Formats: sequence, structure tokens, C-alpha cells
Amino acid sequence: MRNWKPGQIFAALLCMLTLLPATAMADLQRNGVVIFADTPKVTRWAAVHVTPDETVGDHFYHVEVFEHPKGAKPWVFKRLSQHMVITGEALEKSRITSRARTYAYKDVEFRIVYKHWLANKQEQAQTPVCKTTIEECLKVAVAD
Repeated sequence: MRNWKPGQIFAALLCMLTLLPATAMADLQRNGVVIFADTPKVTRWAAVHVTPDETVGDHFYHVEVFEHPKGAKPWVFKRLSQHMVITGEALEKSRITSRARTYAYKDVEFRIVYKHWLANKQEQAQTPVCKTTIEECLKVAVAD
């Protein structure tokens, strides 16, 4: 067993603490799924399809939002939002710690909508950006 000196322990802890936020965002980009609701009846999640891309001036995440009833077959699902534009902070605020089963669905429809959004500056200007949580933004979208 290694004997750690106090300075080495402090340096190791400092290194780990500075990496935590970057690690969470890297995990988000690699994982591509943010679970934001897990009840006995349903699981809701956002599939992250596009991460911020400064080369095209896009500072947001683009997600598709799903709901799946527990115990149902994988193909029984509800698409709650085909294309949601959301900040990284709102995406992280939406995340819950619960682990749940999610499914990957073809993103053909999302890609079509996203390409249209990317090519149309007027639509970009009119598209609301979710800055709170996915759940709250879904409620606002339904109310409109």
C-alpha cells in the first residue's frame, strides 16, 4: 500500500475537482441520452442528436424527446418533441440520477427537421430555446 503525502492528496483531489464539469459534459456527448422522468408507469428521456457546433454558429443542443410506458414493447412509444433546442445548463438541470431502460429510435425525421432548421435563419430566430428544464419546456409547448 502506498503512503500518500498531504501535498499529493491535495493535488489529486484538485485535479479531480477541476475535471468534474468537463467529465459530465463529455459523458453527455458520448452517452447521448438524458433521462428526465422515471415513474412506475413511464420513462421519459431526451436523445441528444446534435451537440453545440461553433463552426456553424450553433451554441445549443438539439434533442428529440420520448416517452415509453413501462412494460410495453420497445416499439410502443410516444414522441413528445421531434426537435427541441436546449441549452447545456437546461439539459443538465433536467437530468435525474435514476437509471432506466431507454431505446434508440431511428432519427430520420429529426435529421430532416434539423437540416431545415439549420438552413433557415428565420426559423432559427423564431424557434424557442429551452433554458429551464425539458419538463417545463414541454408544458409551455403544449400550452401554446
